[in-house]
Amino acid sequence: MKPTLVVAGPGAGKTHEMVDQIEKAIQELTPCRHLAAITYTNAATNEIRERLARRVHLPRNVFIGTTHTFVSRFILRPFATLMNELPEQRIYVAFQNDKPPMVRNSIKKKMRAKGIVPYEDMLATAVTLLSNPKIRARIGGRLQFLFIDEFQDVDKRQLKVFDQLRIEKQTRIYVVGDPEQYITSHAYAGTNMKAPTFEELPFNEFKSKSRLQERLVNHRANGELVEFTNQFRTDIQQDAHKPKRGVPAVFCCNSHRVQDMVLQFRDVCQSISSQEKVEQRLYLSRQNDCFDPVRVEFGIRHSAGNGKKTKTLLGDASELLSQAAGASPREVQAKCLFDNLTWRKHCLSILQLCREGSLDEAAVWTYAKRQLGLDRKSSTRNLSSLVFSLNAAVAIGTREESTELSSSIHRAKGLQADGVLAVARTQNELLRWLETDPKERTRNKSDDCRIGYVAATRARELLCYGCMEPIGSDAKKQIGSLGIVDC
Repeated sequence: MKPTLVVAGPGAGKTHEMVDQIEKAIQELTPCRHLAAITYTNAATNEIRERLARRVHLPRNVFIGTTHTFVSRFILRPFATLMNELPEQRIYVAFQNDKPPMVRNSIKKKMRAKGIVPYEDMLATAVTLLSNPKIRARIGGRLQFLFIDEFQDVDKRQLKVFDQLRIEKQTRIYVVGDPEQYITSHAYAGTNMKAPTFEELPFNEFKSKSRLQERLVNHRANGELVEFTNQFRTDIQQDAHKPKRGVPAVFCCNSHRVQDMVLQFRDVCQSISSQEKVEQRLYLSRQNDCFDPVRVEFGIRHSAGNGKKTKTLLGDASELLSQAAGASPREVQAKCLFDNLTWRKHCLSILQLCREGSLDEAAVWTYAKRQLGLDRKSSTRNLSSLVFSLNAAVAIGTREESTELSSSIHRAKGLQADGVLAVARTQNELLRWLETDPKERTRNKSDDCRIGYVAATRARELLCYGCMEPIGSDAKKQIGSLGIVDC
């Protein structure tokens, strides 16, 4: 049986449809087999589970989780030890190492001997096991249905796992995604794999082996915005569910100062008629720190969407401490022999340092060493940003539902807002975001073209661009030719 692959553009309701399909499949699910729904993030897992739970009772043989959790439960746990591929007692950890392959493999071999298995080896081991016809048949016999969300984000290793299940032909496979929202630099960051070209995407390879369906109606954006974003792709053209408003919907700021851009964006938002009032605003850039200098002034909070794990100040403090320790909160608690109450007290102490205005990176290191007995770890690239974010959140107030959120673009795929301000670092970056030539978009290896598309398709009513360096006259003409007007 051929898999079903659904190409669903922005705002096409792909999550809603997937939930519909899962609900129907549950009615056909036999008690001795399983249904698995694979998502790309824990946030998406929770969203699908909550939507389903409101409609139907979820039986025990329904699994909803991430790829690694799926691989662990259905492939590694029952077969890895039996086939001497992994030790019986093991834990899975993230492993990033830029050493030469021989050194890297030697380190991983020593780790595995101690029962420590890198996440990337989970998938390699799963592929090895699935290449055994008897094991593949057993796993296929267990799986009656397999659903995969955000299939454009599947990498080469994951594709090998899913393709083996396709070959077995015992599992009905349904996948959904949008290749134009695939960001290679994010998916392959921290791996030793070479990112594929756009033509080599696992999505496109699987597409050739599947029954293709398309969802072309955009329920999110108004007619002007759908018409604007259709300029950036030739594979599909979306139809707008919402009518056109008859006024411009895409703007460009004429200042290169972030503070001025925010003010101009807000002025444009205020000019929208009351019927389409812009109440929720989203601030996007390739790096989320773009808006740090004005975050407190304008009350802009980091998004707690796909990229952020917590929605409370206490959760942010927990994330900060665990980042300093180079481990998850649970792992830190286990190492320090803390119960949940003790851990919460330490998180509250971090918040108190914020309120006193004395929290910086040095204070975090000092607290982690003196109070938790933890040494400074090297993998703390995000610590500075987390410190700034927590200080800003405390200064602004408690993190309730906010109408002013910011995010890096590659983490914004699950987000949307009435108005969006997307700020590029350079003029060249902005022009790559706005590239309409299909060949140039395909040749682009820095993801800028698809990053620009993701940013543009977050908006419901209004989209505004900004650039942190002056825009030349030729570039302005190019921008204007796309129907973008000055603020």
